[in-house]
Amino acid sequence: MRLTVARFVLAAVAVLAASLGAASLRAMAEGPLYPDRPLTMVVTFTAGGSSDVLARAVADAMSRGFGKQVAVDNGPAGHVGAESVAHAAPDGYTILFGTNGTLGIGPALYKNLRYDPERDLAPIGILRQLPLLLISGYEGLKRFEMTEMASWLLREHCRRDHGSTGATPTNVQPRAFSVLITRSKLIVRQR
Repeated sequence: MRLTVARFVLAAVAVLAASLGAASLRAMAEGPLYPDRPLTMVVTFTAGGSSDVLARAVADAMSRGFGKQVAVDNGPAGHVGAESVAHAAPDGYTILFGTNGTLGIGPALYKNLRYDPERDLAPIGILRQLPLLLISGYEGLKRFEMTEMASWLLREHCRRDHGSTGATPTNVQPRAFSVLITRSKLIVRQR
């Protein structure tokens, strides 16, 4: 029987896969399976908030799936909490319930963070994506698309005030929208 190039490649891939599979089985038999002890999930928000509630539901599901406890730690908040995970032992037993504030916006705004999310942390997965809503009590704004509303705000010289929870995304994004439509500088006050 003649081996064609395609059959040769398939045979080589099959042999490689079998050898890797045997090596993986041997490694699993020699060492403990992950996790072999409880994990800690650092949540950079106070207990009882929406991020904490979601983190506890995820930790509960992970605990059931792993057969090991995943404890939620509402320890240091914000970037300090993210930094504590980034500098923890890189063994997979301390995980971060990260947000776009600690993983994206903060590193873009603050040049002196003592961690780099891309270098110091490894992504596991995305748990949720939340839209931000622009809401007004003014009846006349209900008929506008965003681009039309931006033009209207500029044309009418309206004040572009906004209210937010003070959290990074809900505070920065309306300011960025204002910068976008006025072409002015974005000013972020750091405390």
